[in-house]
Amino acid sequence: MINNNNINKVRTELGISQRELGRRIGKTGQYISYLEGNNNSNPSLDVLEKIADALNVQINYLIGTSEYKEYDSQELQNNVINIIKSADMNDSTYSKLIRSTIDTTFLTINDFHENKDYDSLKIINALYKNIFELKVACKNSKFYNSLSLADLDNIKNSFVALKEIHNNLFDELYKSLTRQEDNK
Repeated sequence: MINNNNINKVRTELGISQRELGRRIGKTGQYISYLEGNNNSNPSLDVLEKIADALNVQINYLIGTSEYKEYDSQELQNNVINIIKSADMNDSTYSKLIRSTIDTTFLTINDFHENKDYDSLKIINALYKNIFELKVACKNSKFYNSLSLADLDNIKNSFVALKEIHNNLFDELYKSLTRQEDNK
């Protein structure tokens, strides 16, 4: 979910109308109005990225997990530390899983960065985005279920599509990595 107040705040600070922001991200002004007025809105990561880019702020600010509009590496470091501290308050198995996930993520990104492997990094970024989209779809599914809406077939189709995208991305990553090994 997004912090709809932050979109409205930055948009009005910049003197951008809802219609203009909608145009910049390929949506309508009515869609921006919906996002700003609906605390239960769950836009896709693609839409969040477009809004963040159009407003020149970081996504974490839009979703309310950061008070800083601009990206700050110290804040990122603090966020990781806070995640670890929070995990450490839970059982040790959970804490180890969080630490392992952070370590694996860092090692993966660092290795591709050191090798200047932009193609693989793009695929990995797309995989992470797809995981985020799956989480948003799950939240939307729970929301629709709570309202007893009949739109569940569309949600099931979304899950199938996300799974297919994920599988295709893994295939692309495998091909990218094997091409690099063949070139060595």
